[in-house]
Amino acid sequence: MGNKQREKEEMKQRLWNWGTALNRFYRKEEELKKLQEIQEVQRKLQERYPEEKIHEEVLLLEQAQREDVVRLRIEMVEILRDKARTEAWLEGLTEDERCFVGMRFEKGYGFDYIAVKMHLSRATLFRLQDKVLEKMMENRRKSEMA
Repeated sequence: MGNKQREKEEMKQRLWNWGTALNRFYRKEEELKKLQEIQEVQRKLQERYPEEKIHEEVLLLEQAQREDVVRLRIEMVEILRDKARTEAWLEGLTEDERCFVGMRFEKGYGFDYIAVKMHLSRATLFRLQDKVLEKMMENRRKSEMA
């Protein structure tokens, strides 16, 4: 596979990541909420049974959970940063290109469905995708040079 083809594949993967970013972010947020609920239950147990031997084990669990909270927050920030970076590379797309990107990479629709909805042939969609990837690669180069 040529260098340009590899770069296009990388851009496609970035588009898939971009399209699913908010879903991944919300899943991390749910995970964070569950951890916080568990921490609250542990605090209540500790208040209710302060002299029990579980105190040391609870402290270890709390430390592990704090580390998980930090890890989740870092992952959430990285998801949003990556999404913003990819959006910057999507600057200058035409309305048809934006529509295609949204349907394909955000909603996950197949080429046949998109072709019907946009009143275009599959071949035209593949060329449209190629244009989008080319523009992304060009915008990426420009941003790296700046």
